[in-house]
Amino acid sequence: MGHEGLKRKLLLLFDEIQADLEAGEVDEARDKVRTALDLLDEELLKE
Repeated sequence: MGHEGLKRKLLLLFDEIQADLEAGEVDEARDKVRTALDLLDEELLKE
């Protein structure tokens, strides 16, 4: 994906996580945190 693509995707996810938390959607936020961690893990494995 590349670092810039990963950065953009993570920033979007973090915005969504914040919105979910503000709306009280903890389960949705938790799923997105897991997705973000999976993306980071995949990128680290490529290096």
